[in-house]
Amino acid sequence: MPTTICLLADRPELIGQIAAGYAAWSPAWYGQDGAGDARADLEARARRGRIPVGLVAVDGDEAVGAAALAGESMSRGAEFGAWLVGLWVAPGHRRRGVGLGLIEAAVRQAADLGVAELRAGTVAAAGLFERAGWSRQEPILHEGRITQVYAIRPDAAA
Repeated sequence: MPTTICLLADRPELIGQIAAGYAAWSPAWYGQDGAGDARADLEARARRGRIPVGLVAVDGDEAVGAAALAGESMSRGAEFGAWLVGLWVAPGHRRRGVGLGLIEAAVRQAADLGVAELRAGTVAAAGLFERAGWSRQEPILHEGRITQVYAIRPDAAA
């Protein structure tokens, strides 16, 4: 069965699977001793028509990836436009186009919502954003790591 991408609001029963994936992917934030609450973040994103809004990549009844549009990220707020956050792909589904599909779906969603500029920060997925046509911005120091920031104008890309 092919992977499909839809709004998290259309598949809220997958929030538990995604939360477990987030905890394994980012244990310092979403793990048992982390300050984040993956389930609460995902529940807040399980909506449509306004930010925050979540996307989920689904293979059958399994969540194999997720991403969201948010008003802030990495302590940067809306003055920078909206942010693509929480880009996660299950390890067994990486290098199959799921991450790129989520990025492209997020850009379309941002265009539908009238977002003028969408940004994302990454430590590990720079090539993915570059393949998707995002432009490299100034890197920032976030939680002790150099994080590359990318930007795209959704109305021009969608």
